Amino acid sequence: TVTTIVQDATSRVYTYENEAGDKVEINVIADVTNKFEDIINNTTVQNILNEYLTKVEGNVTYDGDNFVYYDENGDIQIIDITELVKAAETTTTLVNNNDGTYTYTNEKAVSVTIDIPASLVNNTNQDFNDYITNLIEEKQTLTSLVDVVTPGFDQDGQEIDVHTLTYTDEKGIANPIDISVLVKGVETLTTMTYDPVTHSLSYTNELDIETKFDLVDMVGDIETLTKLELDIDQKKLVYTDENTVVHVLDLAPIIQEPWYSTTTNQGAISNNDNIYTKGWVGIGYTTPSDVPDEKLRVNGSITTVNSNYADYVFEDYFDGFSEIKLDYKFKDLDSVEDFIKTNRHLPGITPIHDLIKTDAGYAFNLSELSIQLLEKTEELYLHVIDQKNQIEQKDAQIQKLEEANQAVQDRLTKLESLLLNK
Repeated sequence: TVTTIVQDATSRVYTYENEAGDKVEINVIADVTNKFEDIINNTTVQNILNEYLTKVEGNVTYDGDNFVYYDENGDIQIIDITELVKAAETTTTLVNNNDGTYTYTNEKAVSVTIDIPASLVNNTNQDFNDYITNLIEEKQTLTSLVDVVTPGFDQDGQEIDVHTLTYTDEKGIANPIDISVLVKGVETLTTMTYDPVTHSLSYTNELDIETKFDLVDMVGDIETLTKLELDIDQKKLVYTDENTVVHVLDLAPIIQEPWYSTTTNQGAISNNDNIYTKGWVGIGYTTPSDVPDEKLRVNGSITTVNSNYADYVFEDYFDGFSEIKLDYKFKDLDSVEDFIKTNRHLPGITPIHDLIKTDAGYAFNLSELSIQLLEKTEELYLHVIDQKNQIEQKDAQIQKLEEANQAVQDRLTKLESLLLNK
């Protein structure tokens, strides 16, 4: 059979043409609007709506050109009306009687009159919308599954956020979900252990069946023999590849060493290198002081090692020789005076012409100079003690001379008195 049904884009009226070429206009919008109240109150219509609202699995809409629905997966599907009609087309007619009824004639020429309820006549779409809204509110259920965050404390007493998966049912009752219970319901117990002696893995499944994997066999033919070694003294990384070819990576340029070797003038690579730096050095300090040209600042004591100590002064003074320093001799002040006049420096003190002079000044051995100064200090004390003893002896002699002189004066006074009295 050849029939057509066409919708006017402006009036939204459908025109149905049967096999005989007869045309029938179907104004569904006007008919439904005019008899909306009768339709919506019809028990059959209400049952259909209830069935749709409570069991609907998709959402069918009309966009003006096509019918579109969303399937169970949320994907958009377009309904081709023409194809549907061609696939199930039969010889039927639907005639508008213009009195609120339609006459439908099926393939067997049996006619059925469709009466649009009068209660929908001259009604509005708002009544229909209100009815649909009421049905939805009666049938729908509101549930939710959210992460509820509450304040709590860990085992160390630190404040933390406690997350609880909470399901709220249709009655608004919150039901916290115990994750551990869910996990126990589906968890399986398996283990995997490593044996360092046999170099194997042991896997035990849920049925307590153990399977061993020999790692040596697993490596098999893909294993390669390589070696990577670190040369600490030379600061080099030595790599030997599968072909026994040795590759050396010099790490010295990579390491930023602030101390330089006096031999190579490059970063020192060993803890027994002779090293130097041209910058300021602070030990216990982070910044230099206000002293001009300061190169070393130490917050603490300095301990040095020397081959001798200035006690050799006392050894030679009291014993006549020193085992600490064999070439030392204590000099009297006359000898010291003669040495100073000749050499213009103290004996035992490094003269200036033996020092190294740099652009910044003279360089000298601080440890050696400290011993020399201690030597002069001890000598000075000994000379002072000698002078003290000499002064005390002279004071005693002067005392005796004064006493003798006083005795002579007393005798002269007596003689003068005797001579005057004769």
